[in-house]
Amino acid sequence: MTTTAEPWQMQAPVTPFWRRMPKFFLFPAARAPMIRIAVGGLAYGIAGWVFGRNLFTSPAFGTLFLFAALLAVSVYIARYGFLVIERTAAGYLHPSQYPEFGEQGSPYRPYKMFLVMMVVPVLIGIVSAVFTSPLLMLLLFIAFAALLPASTIVMTMTDSFFEAINPARALEVARKIGKPYWALCLFLLLLMVSSQQASGLLMPKLLGQQAQPQPLAPGADLTALSGALGRAMGAAFFVAGFVGNYFFILMCALIGYVMYQYADRLGVSVVGPGEVATTGRVSSREHQRRMRDAMIGQMVAAGEIREAIDTLNDDLRDR
Repeated sequence: MTTTAEPWQMQAPVTPFWRRMPKFFLFPAARAPMIRIAVGGLAYGIAGWVFGRNLFTSPAFGTLFLFAALLAVSVYIARYGFLVIERTAAGYLHPSQYPEFGEQGSPYRPYKMFLVMMVVPVLIGIVSAVFTSPLLMLLLFIAFAALLPASTIVMTMTDSFFEAINPARALEVARKIGKPYWALCLFLLLLMVSSQQASGLLMPKLLGQQAQPQPLAPGADLTALSGALGRAMGAAFFVAGFVGNYFFILMCALIGYVMYQYADRLGVSVVGPGEVATTGRVSSREHQRRMRDAMIGQMVAAGEIREAIDTLNDDLRDR
């Protein structure tokens, strides 16, 4: 099924991302992301329940299970988050518009991004230790946090760990976006704080006394104590996971939209309908054709005429 308008035809001006914030808050509530958010929250809750029940009897097992579950859920949600960024940047602004094909982006992006977030703090610590300057460490961590959205954008565009960890590459992305990039950083910071505040508000209001361990009668055995702790931790982990995942997908949609808004500056191929109303999803063949046409157009614009002709010839042979 095709869209009502082709993305490479004349488009209406793109709405600035700061004017679309209400729509970003609704994005995770769509069916596809909500299923993943709920599954992730449920997995967090089960992990917390198992950890709480085994804290006194088998702490090693409970800790190992909790760590494995949190890692698996983080990768699961991060993969979908990168897919949201990639699809939104390409002009598919709602999950219902996503193309009908099996390819779901690079499955290794979360691992590469986690590695970036682990390696950079270590490097900052080494540099700060060499120069024995706590102030330098603080400034470097602030710079790292400020450039993390740009690094995420680089990872989405290049799928390269070395590109994403390169501060010059991240600075280039921030420079191309301009002043709105710092507005993006501010919005992301506010969303992170809001996520924590929302979790703190929802736990007592929605879960009542289940979110906290219940006082046990004198002489209660270890099994009762473990059960109460498991229920409390399961409820707490479920709420924290559900809310955290919701805001994470929201932030991914925001980053992807910024890439879409500044696609010309960043060199992103917009092949989706954008803000044009659609009648349904596009087919796999249609999506791939649009991607090839956009790639050829970028080659021509960059003066790579020979490469564009070769790509066009390959495309014609495939057809």
